[in-house]
Amino acid sequence: MKTNIVSFSGGRTSAYMVHYIEQMRKNGTMKGPVEYIFIDTAAEHPKTYEFVKRCAEHFNINLTLLRSVINPELGIGVTYKIISWEDLKPDLEPWRAMLAKHGTPFNPGGGFCTDRLKSTVSNKYADETFGKNNTVQWIGYRSDEPKRAWGDKAYSMLIKRGYDTESTADLMRECLASDDYEHYLASRFPAGQDLFGSSAGVSILPELVKRIKQTKKIGFRFLLEISDFDKRDILYFWENQPFNLEIDEWSGNCVFCIKKGENKVALAIKDNPVMAQEFIDLINEDTVRDMNRVFPKEVMYRGHQSLESIRATYADISREELIASIRGSHSLDTGSCSESCEPYSDQLELGV
Repeated sequence: MKTNIVSFSGGRTSAYMVHYIEQMRKNGTMKGPVEYIFIDTAAEHPKTYEFVKRCAEHFNINLTLLRSVINPELGIGVTYKIISWEDLKPDLEPWRAMLAKHGTPFNPGGGFCTDRLKSTVSNKYADETFGKNNTVQWIGYRSDEPKRAWGDKAYSMLIKRGYDTESTADLMRECLASDDYEHYLASRFPAGQDLFGSSAGVSILPELVKRIKQTKKIGFRFLLEISDFDKRDILYFWENQPFNLEIDEWSGNCVFCIKKGENKVALAIKDNPVMAQEFIDLINEDTVRDMNRVFPKEVMYRGHQSLESIRATYADISREELIASIRGSHSLDTGSCSESCEPYSDQLELGV
Protein backbone atom coordinates (compact mmCIF):
# COMPACT_ATOMS: atom_id res chain seq x y z
CA MET A 1 0.00 0.00 0.00
CA LYS A 2 1.29 3.45 -0.88
CA THR A 3 2.69 5.76 1.81
CA ASN A 4 0.93 9.06 2.41
CA ILE A 5 3.45 11.92 2.33
CA VAL A 6 1.89 14.84 4.22
CA SER A 7 3.68 18.08 3.45
CA PHE A 8 3.61 20.62 6.27
CA SER A 9 4.43 24.03 4.75
CA GLY A 10 4.54 25.79 8.12
CA GLY A 11 1.21 27.60 7.72
CA ARG A 12 -2.08 27.19 9.55
CA THR A 13 -3.89 25.27 6.81
CA SER A 14 -1.23 22.63 6.32
CA ALA A 15 -0.87 22.34 10.10
CA TYR A 16 -4.60 21.65 10.33
CA MET A 17 -4.18 19.04 7.58
CA VAL A 18 -1.47 17.35 9.66
CA HIS A 19 -3.84 17.29 12.63
CA TYR A 20 -6.75 15.95 10.57
CA ILE A 21 -4.77 13.21 8.84
CA GLU A 22 -3.22 12.16 12.15
CA GLN A 23 -6.74 11.67 13.52
CA MET A 24 -7.60 9.59 10.46
CA ARG A 25 -4.44 7.54 10.91
CA LYS A 26 -5.30 6.84 14.55
CA ASN A 27 -8.90 5.83 13.85
CA GLY A 28 -7.96 3.69 10.86
CA THR A 29 -9.72 5.69 8.15
CA MET A 30 -6.49 6.70 6.40
CA LYS A 31 -5.38 4.01 3.98
CA GLY A 32 -1.67 3.24 4.14
CA PRO A 33 1.15 4.48 6.37
CA VAL A 34 1.70 8.21 6.92
CA GLU A 35 4.91 10.24 6.76
CA TYR A 36 4.99 13.90 7.82
CA ILE A 37 7.64 16.18 6.31
CA PHE A 38 8.70 19.81 6.57
CA ILE A 39 11.04 21.19 3.90
CA ASP A 40 13.09 24.12 5.14
CA THR A 41 14.06 26.80 2.65
CA ALA A 42 16.01 28.57 5.44
CA ALA A 43 14.18 31.76 4.52
CA GLU A 44 11.20 31.26 6.85
CA HIS A 45 10.28 33.50 9.74
CA PRO A 46 11.63 32.37 13.15
CA LYS A 47 8.02 32.24 14.39
CA THR A 48 7.25 29.74 11.62
CA TYR A 49 9.94 27.44 12.96
CA GLU A 50 8.51 27.80 16.47
CA PHE A 51 5.05 26.93 15.16
CA VAL A 52 6.31 23.87 13.29
CA LYS A 53 8.04 22.54 16.39
CA ARG A 54 5.03 23.16 18.63
CA CYS A 55 2.76 21.39 16.15
CA ALA A 56 5.03 18.34 16.10
CA GLU A 57 5.02 18.24 19.89
CA HIS A 58 1.31 19.00 20.36
CA PHE A 59 0.09 16.51 17.73
CA ASN A 60 2.73 14.00 18.87
CA ILE A 61 3.98 13.22 15.37
CA ASN A 62 7.34 12.27 13.92
CA LEU A 63 8.18 15.12 11.56
CA THR A 64 11.03 14.62 9.11
CA LEU A 65 12.92 17.87 8.50
CA LEU A 66 14.50 18.20 5.05
CA ARG A 67 16.73 20.72 3.31
CA SER A 68 17.79 21.05 -0.29
CA VAL A 69 21.40 20.24 -1.15
CA ILE A 70 22.45 21.93 -4.39
CA ASN A 71 25.61 20.63 -6.01
CA PRO A 72 27.57 23.56 -7.50
CA GLU A 73 28.48 21.54 -10.59
CA LEU A 74 26.21 22.10 -13.57
CA GLY A 75 24.39 19.01 -14.76
CA ILE A 76 24.12 17.46 -11.31
CA GLY A 77 20.67 17.70 -9.81
CA VAL A 78 19.32 18.65 -6.42
CA THR A 79 19.54 16.20 -3.53
CA TYR A 80 18.56 16.59 0.11
CA LYS A 81 19.62 16.07 3.68
CA ILE A 82 17.69 15.33 6.85
CA ILE A 83 18.34 18.00 9.45
CA SER A 84 17.78 18.34 13.19
CA TRP A 85 15.61 20.82 15.06
CA GLU A 86 18.78 22.74 15.93
CA ASP A 87 19.49 23.21 12.20
CA LEU A 88 16.07 24.72 11.59
CA LYS A 89 16.77 28.44 11.22
CA PRO A 90 16.72 31.27 8.64
CA ASP A 91 20.39 31.13 7.68
CA LEU A 92 19.60 31.35 3.91
CA GLU A 93 22.16 28.65 3.06
CA PRO A 94 20.02 26.71 0.50
CA TRP A 95 19.20 30.04 -1.14
CA ARG A 96 22.87 30.98 -1.26
CA ALA A 97 23.76 27.71 -2.99
CA MET A 98 20.84 28.01 -5.41
CA LEU A 99 21.76 31.59 -6.39
CA ALA A 100 25.38 30.65 -6.97
CA LYS A 101 24.36 27.93 -9.40
CA HIS A 102 21.18 29.22 -11.03
CA GLY A 103 21.13 32.97 -10.51
CA THR A 104 18.12 34.73 -9.03
CA PRO A 105 14.53 33.59 -9.59
CA PHE A 106 12.08 36.18 -10.83
CA ASN A 107 8.38 36.80 -11.32
CA PRO A 108 6.85 36.23 -13.78
CA GLY A 109 8.31 33.24 -15.55
CA GLY A 110 11.38 32.43 -13.50
CA GLY A 111 10.07 31.21 -10.15
CA PHE A 112 12.20 28.08 -10.06
CA CYS A 113 12.86 28.35 -6.32
CA THR A 114 9.91 26.11 -5.35
CA ASP A 115 11.25 23.37 -7.59
CA ARG A 116 14.89 23.63 -6.43
CA LEU A 117 14.18 24.08 -2.73
CA LYS A 118 11.00 22.06 -2.20
CA SER A 119 9.47 19.91 -4.96
CA THR A 120 12.61 18.07 -6.06
CA VAL A 121 13.59 17.53 -2.43
CA SER A 122 10.22 16.00 -1.61
CA ASN A 123 10.14 13.82 -4.71
CA LYS A 124 13.62 12.44 -4.18
CA TYR A 125 13.03 11.78 -0.51
CA ALA A 126 9.78 9.96 -1.32
CA ASP A 127 11.33 7.85 -4.12
CA GLU A 128 14.49 6.94 -2.21
CA THR A 129 12.70 6.19 1.06
CA PHE A 130 9.52 4.44 -0.13
CA GLY A 131 10.18 3.54 -3.76
CA LYS A 132 9.33 5.28 -7.01
CA ASN A 133 5.59 5.78 -7.61
CA ASN A 134 4.87 4.29 -4.20
CA THR A 135 3.64 7.42 -2.42
CA VAL A 136 0.63 9.72 -2.31
CA GLN A 137 1.39 13.42 -1.80
CA TRP A 138 -1.03 15.47 0.30
CA ILE A 139 -1.32 19.21 -0.35
CA GLY A 140 -3.25 21.62 1.87
CA TYR A 141 -5.73 23.01 -0.67
CA ARG A 142 -8.93 23.84 1.24
CA SER A 143 -12.55 23.51 0.15
CA ASP A 144 -12.59 27.23 -0.69
CA GLU A 145 -9.51 26.82 -2.92
CA PRO A 146 -10.68 24.57 -5.77
CA LYS A 147 -9.06 26.97 -8.23
CA ARG A 148 -5.66 25.85 -6.97
CA ALA A 149 -6.60 22.21 -7.48
CA TRP A 150 -8.17 22.67 -10.93
CA GLY A 151 -5.73 25.28 -12.19
CA ASP A 152 -6.63 28.63 -13.73
CA LYS A 153 -7.70 27.35 -17.13
CA ALA A 154 -10.02 24.53 -16.08
CA TYR A 155 -11.43 26.53 -13.17
CA SER A 156 -12.23 29.48 -15.43
CA MET A 157 -14.02 27.16 -17.85
CA LEU A 158 -16.13 25.75 -15.04
CA ILE A 159 -17.04 29.18 -13.68
CA LYS A 160 -18.18 30.29 -17.14
CA ARG A 161 -20.49 27.31 -17.19
CA GLY A 162 -22.25 28.24 -13.97
CA TYR A 163 -20.14 26.45 -11.39
CA ASP A 164 -19.12 28.19 -8.17
CA THR A 165 -16.49 27.55 -5.48
CA GLU A 166 -18.51 24.86 -3.73
CA SER A 167 -19.56 22.98 -6.84
CA THR A 168 -16.06 23.01 -8.38
CA ALA A 169 -14.68 21.61 -5.11
CA ASP A 170 -17.38 18.91 -5.14
CA LEU A 171 -16.53 18.04 -8.75
CA MET A 172 -12.84 17.66 -7.88
CA ARG A 173 -13.71 15.36 -4.94
CA GLU A 174 -15.97 13.21 -7.09
CA CYS A 175 -13.41 12.90 -9.89
CA LEU A 176 -10.54 11.96 -7.61
CA ALA A 177 -12.72 9.38 -5.83
CA SER A 178 -13.75 7.78 -9.12
CA ASP A 179 -11.82 5.04 -10.92
CA ASP A 180 -13.67 5.95 -14.12
CA TYR A 181 -13.49 9.74 -13.93
CA GLU A 182 -13.44 10.13 -17.73
CA HIS A 183 -16.85 8.47 -18.06
CA TYR A 184 -18.12 10.45 -15.08
CA LEU A 185 -16.99 13.78 -16.57
CA ALA A 186 -18.38 12.85 -19.98
CA SER A 187 -21.77 12.28 -18.36
CA ARG A 188 -21.61 15.71 -16.69
CA PHE A 189 -20.41 17.59 -19.79
CA PRO A 190 -22.09 16.03 -22.82
CA ALA A 191 -21.32 17.46 -26.25
CA GLY A 192 -23.45 20.41 -27.30
CA GLN A 193 -24.56 21.38 -23.80
CA ASP A 194 -21.92 23.88 -22.79
CA LEU A 195 -23.52 27.00 -21.31
CA PHE A 196 -23.07 30.74 -20.83
CA GLY A 197 -21.94 31.94 -24.23
CA SER A 198 -19.80 28.98 -25.25
CA SER A 199 -20.60 27.54 -28.64
CA ALA A 200 -21.98 24.04 -28.86
CA GLY A 201 -18.81 22.99 -30.63
CA VAL A 202 -16.57 23.97 -27.74
CA SER A 203 -16.16 21.35 -25.04
CA ILE A 204 -14.28 21.71 -21.77
CA LEU A 205 -14.18 17.94 -21.27
CA PRO A 206 -10.61 17.43 -22.61
CA GLU A 207 -9.21 20.08 -20.26
CA LEU A 208 -10.97 18.62 -17.21
CA VAL A 209 -9.87 15.09 -18.04
CA LYS A 210 -6.30 16.30 -18.58
CA ARG A 211 -6.22 17.97 -15.17
CA ILE A 212 -7.54 14.95 -13.27
CA LYS A 213 -5.20 12.66 -15.18
CA GLN A 214 -2.20 14.81 -14.22
CA THR A 215 -3.31 14.89 -10.59
CA LYS A 216 -3.78 11.13 -10.37
CA LYS A 217 -0.58 10.38 -12.31
CA ILE A 218 1.60 12.40 -9.96
CA GLY A 219 -0.29 11.05 -6.97
CA PHE A 220 -1.71 14.27 -5.52
CA ARG A 221 -4.39 14.41 -2.84
CA PHE A 222 -5.92 17.57 -1.42
CA LEU A 223 -7.22 18.59 1.98
CA LEU A 224 -10.55 19.50 0.37
CA GLU A 225 -11.13 15.79 -0.31
CA ILE A 226 -11.32 14.92 3.37
CA SER A 227 -12.38 18.16 5.07
CA ASP A 228 -14.87 20.88 4.17
CA PHE A 229 -13.04 23.51 6.23
CA ASP A 230 -12.52 26.87 4.58
CA LYS A 231 -10.20 29.69 5.61
CA ARG A 232 -12.51 30.99 8.32
CA ASP A 233 -12.85 27.51 9.80
CA ILE A 234 -9.08 27.11 9.87
CA LEU A 235 -8.60 30.44 11.63
CA TYR A 236 -11.32 29.56 14.17
CA PHE A 237 -9.68 26.17 14.78
CA TRP A 238 -6.36 27.81 15.66
CA GLU A 239 -7.97 30.48 17.81
CA ASN A 240 -9.16 27.63 20.03
CA GLN A 241 -5.82 25.85 20.29
CA PRO A 242 -3.29 26.46 23.10
CA PHE A 243 -0.91 28.06 20.55
CA ASN A 244 -1.01 29.68 17.12
CA LEU A 245 1.21 30.91 14.31
CA GLU A 246 2.35 34.28 15.64
CA ILE A 247 2.96 36.11 12.38
CA ASP A 248 0.74 37.94 9.93
CA GLU A 249 -0.01 36.32 6.60
CA TRP A 250 2.37 38.54 4.62
CA SER A 251 5.34 37.18 6.60
CA GLY A 252 4.45 33.57 5.86
CA ASN A 253 6.46 31.08 3.79
CA CYS A 254 9.74 32.54 2.52
CA VAL A 255 9.32 35.95 4.11
CA PHE A 256 10.20 37.81 0.90
CA CYS A 257 8.74 35.32 -1.57
CA ILE A 258 8.83 36.62 -5.15
CA LYS A 259 5.23 35.48 -5.69
CA LYS A 260 3.84 37.89 -3.11
CA GLY A 261 2.26 41.13 -4.21
CA GLU A 262 4.23 44.35 -3.89
CA ASN A 263 2.27 45.65 -0.89
CA LYS A 264 2.67 42.36 0.97
CA VAL A 265 6.40 42.42 0.34
CA ALA A 266 6.52 46.03 1.57
CA LEU A 267 4.72 45.04 4.77
CA ALA A 268 7.03 42.07 5.28
CA ILE A 269 9.98 44.47 4.97
CA LYS A 270 8.52 46.85 7.55
CA ASP A 271 7.80 44.03 9.97
CA ASN A 272 11.14 42.28 9.42
CA PRO A 273 13.75 44.94 8.56
CA VAL A 274 16.77 42.92 9.71
CA MET A 275 15.73 39.88 7.68
CA ALA A 276 15.08 42.16 4.69
CA GLN A 277 18.60 43.56 4.81
CA GLU A 278 20.06 40.06 5.12
CA PHE A 279 18.13 38.97 2.02
CA ILE A 280 19.19 42.07 0.09
CA ASP A 281 22.82 41.43 1.06
CA LEU A 282 22.48 37.85 -0.16
CA ILE A 283 21.11 38.91 -3.55
CA ASN A 284 24.02 41.35 -3.95
CA GLU A 285 26.78 38.87 -3.12
CA ASP A 286 29.43 38.37 -5.78
CA THR A 287 28.79 34.61 -5.69
CA VAL A 288 25.34 35.02 -7.32
CA ARG A 289 25.61 33.68 -10.86
CA ASP A 290 25.25 36.21 -13.67
CA MET A 291 22.70 34.78 -16.10
CA ASN A 292 23.18 37.66 -18.60
CA ARG A 293 19.56 38.70 -18.26
CA VAL A 294 18.32 41.93 -19.81
CA PHE A 295 17.48 43.18 -16.30
CA PRO A 296 19.70 43.22 -13.17
CA LYS A 297 19.96 40.13 -10.98
CA GLU A 298 18.32 41.89 -8.03
CA VAL A 299 15.11 42.42 -10.04
CA MET A 300 12.96 39.52 -8.84
CA TYR A 301 9.47 40.88 -8.19
CA ARG A 302 6.50 41.87 -10.33
CA GLY A 303 6.76 45.10 -12.27
CA HIS A 304 10.57 44.75 -12.56
CA GLN A 305 11.03 45.53 -8.87
CA SER A 306 13.80 44.54 -6.50
CA LEU A 307 13.50 44.16 -2.74
CA GLU A 308 15.48 47.39 -2.40
CA SER A 309 13.25 49.31 -4.79
CA ILE A 310 10.11 48.13 -2.99
CA ARG A 311 11.63 49.17 0.33
CA ALA A 312 12.43 52.62 -1.07
CA THR A 313 9.01 53.06 -2.71
CA TYR A 314 7.15 52.35 0.52
CA ALA A 315 9.58 53.95 2.95
CA ASP A 316 7.25 56.86 3.74
CA ILE A 317 4.02 54.87 3.68
CA SER A 318 2.85 53.75 7.10
CA ARG A 319 2.20 50.19 8.07
CA GLU A 320 -1.46 51.05 8.70
CA GLU A 321 -1.84 52.47 5.18
CA LEU A 322 -0.33 49.34 3.69
CA ILE A 323 -2.64 47.07 5.67
CA ALA A 324 -5.61 49.13 4.54
CA SER A 325 -4.51 48.85 0.90
CA ILE A 326 -4.16 45.07 1.20
CA ARG A 327 -7.58 44.69 2.74
CA GLY A 328 -9.08 47.02 0.17
CA SER A 329 -7.64 44.99 -2.69
CA HIS A 330 -8.87 41.72 -1.12
CA SER A 331 -5.37 40.24 -1.29
CA LEU A 332 -5.88 38.60 2.08
CA ASP A 333 -8.82 36.69 0.67
CA THR A 334 -8.86 32.98 0.01
CA GLY A 335 -6.31 31.85 -2.53
CA SER A 336 -3.94 34.78 -2.10
CA CYS A 337 -0.39 33.92 -3.04
CA SER A 338 1.10 34.19 0.43
CA GLU A 339 -1.22 31.68 2.07
CA SER A 340 0.96 28.65 1.40
CA CYS A 341 3.87 27.42 -0.66
CA GLU A 342 3.81 23.64 -0.91
CA PRO A 343 6.11 21.28 -2.72
CA TYR A 344 4.49 19.66 -5.78
CA SER A 345 2.18 22.62 -6.50
CA ASP A 346 4.51 23.94 -9.19
CA GLN A 347 4.42 20.56 -10.92
CA LEU A 348 0.67 20.78 -11.42
CA GLU A 349 1.01 24.27 -12.86
CA LEU A 350 3.64 23.02 -15.30
CA GLY A 351 1.38 20.15 -16.30
CA VAL A 352 3.91 17.37 -15.72
